[in-house]
Amino acid sequence: MFQFLVKFLIPGCLLLSAAVGAQTAADRLVVERYNTQNGLTHAHVYQVFQDSRGFIWLVTGDALMLYDGIIFTPVMRWEVITSPDDNRLLFEDKSGKIWFRKNRSDYFLIDIRSLSVTSFREWSDNRFHERIDCVVMGPDGIVSILLGGNKIYKYNSWNQQISVTEFRYPATDCTLGEGNTVWFYDENAKIEDHITHCLNVASLELKAIDLVIPGRMKILGTDRVGSINDYGLVIVNRDGSTSSFRIEGHRDIYKTNISLINANPSG
Repeated sequence: MFQFLVKFLIPGCLLLSAAVGAQTAADRLVVERYNTQNGLTHAHVYQVFQDSRGFIWLVTGDALMLYDGIIFTPVMRWEVITSPDDNRLLFEDKSGKIWFRKNRSDYFLIDIRSLSVTSFREWSDNRFHERIDCVVMGPDGIVSILLGGNKIYKYNSWNQQISVTEFRYPATDCTLGEGNTVWFYDENAKIEDHITHCLNVASLELKAIDLVIPGRMKILGTDRVGSINDYGLVIVNRDGSTSSFRIEGHRDIYKTNISLINANPSG
């Protein structure tokens, strides 16, 4: 009798309890829909970002907004943008500041507690006069700022110390980066991107990559980029190798933000 209880009755009761608990949790889920009638400043939301406190930041067509679970607060406003890549939240550093890129060239730091907005030039006491090509933050909290084609500034967001490294990197139309990886590429009118180099800003290892991919590049994690085109999904790894995937109904998702796609395919 005891063996029957151990083998069948007790596990059965536990399974039933888990199923009932899951059903109860599902019944408690509440779906809220937000639009311009109840908080958003614009109908288009191009990016959603969660800070270290769990609050939600949104890049809309005309504003950067903070949602604290109760109300939406506009933090920055601008003229209506037409491209989701124009204005982007990049990352939150270890000091609690969000780095934000506006119009692809202007950078701002936003304190997540006071919501104060400081331009990059003001924050740096105007010590940087060169063109800012790319800003990334590695897992160690070190922010790398590529400037003017020949300098990489390192900002330690733990102790607010800054150092500079003389390093000449490729001159290209565009850069994309995340973590310690920066990609250099050129765009053309055929909606193709020509990847030329990949740089590890921690080790300063620069790898030449001569690769043309159809579609516009998006970041897929810290060591991959990719694009969706008329044939499906193309993924480019940091070593220059590629993978292609046919996506059924791909024309319906051509405008999807592919950074949300799993960047670690198997097979």
